[in-house]
Amino acid sequence: MTAKRIEKRVSSRGKRSIDLNLVTSFTFIVIFIFQATRFTSIDTEGILATKKDLVGTWLGLLISLFFGVQVFSEKKLNTAAVTIFLSFLLYLAFVIITSKPSESLVGLYFSRHGIFTWFVLGLGLSVSLDRINEFYHSSYYYKKYYFAWIITVSSLIFIFVSAKYLREADKEYSSYQQAASSACILFISLSLFITAIWNRKIPLLIVALYLISSTALALQVALAESTAVVAIWIPIAAIVYIGSFMNSGKTAKPYLLTAGVLAVFIFLQSDVFKEFSRETRFNSWFERTGNLSSMETRITLLPYFKEQFSISPILGHYAAEQLTGAPDYIHSLPLSLLTHTGIVGFLLALSLLLVIVKKLAITRVFTFDLYHQKCLLVIVVTLFATVATFFSWPAFWFGCGLLCTTTSKRYN
Repeated sequence: MTAKRIEKRVSSRGKRSIDLNLVTSFTFIVIFIFQATRFTSIDTEGILATKKDLVGTWLGLLISLFFGVQVFSEKKLNTAAVTIFLSFLLYLAFVIITSKPSESLVGLYFSRHGIFTWFVLGLGLSVSLDRINEFYHSSYYYKKYYFAWIITVSSLIFIFVSAKYLREADKEYSSYQQAASSACILFISLSLFITAIWNRKIPLLIVALYLISSTALALQVALAESTAVVAIWIPIAAIVYIGSFMNSGKTAKPYLLTAGVLAVFIFLQSDVFKEFSRETRFNSWFERTGNLSSMETRITLLPYFKEQFSISPILGHYAAEQLTGAPDYIHSLPLSLLTHTGIVGFLLALSLLLVIVKKLAITRVFTFDLYHQKCLLVIVVTLFATVATFFSWPAFWFGCGLLCTTTSKRYN
């Protein structure tokens, strides 16, 4: 066999491999967006998820594990971070078994809100986005955006329709904390998917559709008594808009700025905003000039930290709030780690974050590309978790998984 034939054969194999990975990546994205939207709806309505509702999650988990094996063999996986994460899970299992054996490890790790589930799904999403980003910015495929338009617009319309459906749904028994987490993950995933395809040239129509659909969904979750979803949505929407503004041309910037200001002004004067200010928990903010019930609740729990932490400062105790008679756990990522997993668990989680940060090339020139948008969004999630959530919050572990892969190419 001649050298040219060998080269041609190897090249064709490579193309087939890339095509298969690409199809799998797009399949994963579609499943992921559907599941995140479905979970947001389920939790907003407060209904139980059926086995059919979980099929997509388990399929996505299997694809993510397959992607993990692939990037490990390609040496693009942050193995140190994954090792620390698994060590944290083992240690957490030890704490729960010794201090609160009634707690379900299967539910905590592998349910649709599980720590392991969302860490692996975050890793799978990261691999999918990197491959889609590379596909759309290679010279061979650069102009093939028709499928991207179909899948992106369809996803955004699907989310908007879901929000319209939730407007008529009964939210009396809503699991608003889980709904906010699912919505947060959905907002992040969609913004990254859009960036993966268009990178720094996102069409204004796509930006507008994203902001409209995400606003509509965030409003419905907020009407189910969630304030967290608004606190998360605002910085995510700001990152998408500012990224689009910074990457637009000089002639487009004034129009984009004007459109943004007008959109905010119209929204503040709309019936939608009046409903938001009247029917959500932000009602107390508008009526009592600065008081917000959810923030007050979190602040009143802070004095219980010292007492909960003193039960077992080194190893932690998973029933700390019950032993002290506190009304609830501390709503803070680092503080809840200290009270429930002790200094050991806190240091393991901190080590995970430090190893992830060490691998990030933060010294590179900042641009609003896929790479830096991942970092920005995970920073938003981590900062929010620091002041507002328990350490098992799915969105935080999803973000950790999202940053556990390295990209061989970056497209500016």
